Amino acid sequence: MARGALALGLLALLALLGLGAAAESPKVEVYARSRAEEGKENILHCFVTGFHPPKIDIKLLKNGDPIPGVKYGDLSFNEKWQFQRLVYVPFTPTRGDTFSCEVAHSTMPKSRNYLWGTRLLSCVWGNPRIWDILLASQSLLKLLSIVHHSHKADQRPFRNSLISLVNDIT
Repeated sequence: MARGALALGLLALLALLGLGAAAESPKVEVYARSRAEEGKENILHCFVTGFHPPKIDIKLLKNGDPIPGVKYGDLSFNEKWQFQRLVYVPFTPTRGDTFSCEVAHSTMPKSRNYLWGTRLLSCVWGNPRIWDILLASQSLLKLLSIVHHSHKADQRPFRNSLISLVNDIT
């Protein structure tokens, strides 16, 4: 009798814990540990978060083939009972290669492949000034936004925003 009550209590507790853990699809980020340079070793990361139930299949791929030596971080969860996991491997980015993270989860109709941003990088290999150009373009857009919004108000916010922009650049 006591065993039956204990088992029933345990089942009730598990059911209550499961109520707050609705099925959630994973969110995936694929990134390199540091800025990628052709021919220089780096670490490719695939961070998968916000999923439930915890059973998930994560693969790191080079040109569609599994990369050997992949390491899996511990499966952890947040206060919403959503799980997360970091998967990583050393890699050397090279022109023409594609790197990706393939994720399969019960909330997805089929596995999905998330590409690392090598297509953008392959366009700029050998041109380190591209990062300066991108930063300058971002700063110019920020400045134009500040100027546009300052016409509707006094000049003090414009001055403060301009100071903030200069601090961002330096």
